[in-house]
Amino acid sequence: MAVMHFGENNTWININSDLISEYSSIYDTYEIDDEMIEYALDKNERAHMEYNRRTKTLVVIYNVLNLTREENHYDTIPLTFIVRQIKSSRFPMRKMNILLIKFVKS
Repeated sequence: MAVMHFGENNTWININSDLISEYSSIYDTYEIDDEMIEYALDKNERAHMEYNRRTKTLVVIYNVLNLTREENHYDTIPLTFIVRQIKSSRFPMRKMNILLIKFVKS
């Protein structure tokens, strides 16, 4: 997992989906629900985008080429981005911070 901070209070987190179970504290901290994690793990997930107004969360899934060749052809795998506005308890008067989480297969 790689965590990068950018801007004033924005965070980008890269999570290897092969090791997804090791990051349960991240999901609790940023309130990432099981449905989003299932999207990230489903190798057959179709490319799509959805927005949850209640949680102010945008999930973008698109397919990228898997460079591992199987049976003389290449397959695609989903690449999942979760973009979320989060309130900061440290700075309650500031605008919401942005959290970006990228799930990618190694």
